Amino acid sequence: GNYFKLRDDENVVEQILDRFEVEKPNRHIINGHVPVHAAEGENPIKANGKLMVIGIQEFGNFSAWHKDCDLYAYRLSDGELYPLTAANSQESESYHSWSSNSRWMIFSSRRGDGLTTRLYMTYIDKDGQPRKAFLLPQENPVEYYKNMMEAYNLPEFIKGKVTANPHAIATLMKNNPGTDVKYVNP
Repeated sequence: GNYFKLRDDENVVEQILDRFEVEKPNRHIINGHVPVHAAEGENPIKANGKLMVIGIQEFGNFSAWHKDCDLYAYRLSDGELYPLTAANSQESESYHSWSSNSRWMIFSSRRGDGLTTRLYMTYIDKDGQPRKAFLLPQENPVEYYKNMMEAYNLPEFIKGKVTANPHAIATLMKNNPGTDVKYVNP
């Protein structure tokens, strides 16, 4: 869309920040995952340092499907961009979430088999460096992951018990007419 055409324009970014009443000096827009053509020299930091890309891949928008997608950190204090090497693998690392104390990060990765995403965690030290990532613990991980065919895409840390009524969710899904989708060739 137009956003990808306008994101390099510092004036447009300033207008967005003004509209959301973001005060100086902490005026940054942080995107989760957008394509960055790093091999062609494209810098993921946009609009004169006011916008940051955290997931870096060569093309596309759905980072979980791009083997080259890695997680990067951008330190706002000095503007250093660096890969989270200890957390990254040869497969796709994508969608992530931080713990409330900013010391733990959970993210999805295809490092297990290259096909399905699983949840991995890493500890982030006070200098912003990750420790070796590990698979989200389960009571019986061999059986759990062997029998599970589903993928995790958008992990989130939560502080409380999840209260959901499976019957209410199933009823909502069954009774919702959904939305028709139609492909329009541009």
